[in-house]
Amino acid sequence: MTIDTQQNLIVTDYVNNIPLRKFLPNGTAVIYPPIQYANVFDVTVDWYDNIYFSSDSLCIVQKLAMPNGSLLTTVAANGTRGKGLNELDSPSVNGIGAVYIIDWGVERIQKWLPNAMAGTTVAGGNGYVLHLNQLGGPSAILVHTENSEK
Repeated sequence: MTIDTQQNLIVTDYVNNIPLRKFLPNGTAVIYPPIQYANVFDVTVDWYDNIYFSSDSLCIVQKLAMPNGSLLTTVAANGTRGKGLNELDSPSVNGIGAVYIIDWGVERIQKWLPNAMAGTTVAGGNGYVLHLNQLGGPSAILVHTENSEK
């Protein structure tokens, strides 16, 4: 779940197959209609309230452009599982639009710059072993947006 600049709460409802739901400050709930598939696992927003979400079943991260949420684009991955760009979940976005993705199946965190064709591994990615430079089942990520261009 995440909160945008208008104080709307945006959540995924994985179990009930409701990809994205937005709760307005007055309690009204809105379901985003452009998303027609299930298995949306996590969601975050950028400074412009664009919504980024990951699909567990499609192995991609997509972006809903705001303010109306009608433009849906894939911003990371190619939709296949494997050691390349597989099993994506938990996207987080920094102020410049880079998307940080937990690639749970490969035990790594990747950074995707806007319009990139591939991500850069910034943590883990070298196996599931208990060493300081390795990850074992990463499950959440938070990117601080202040000075994020550094």
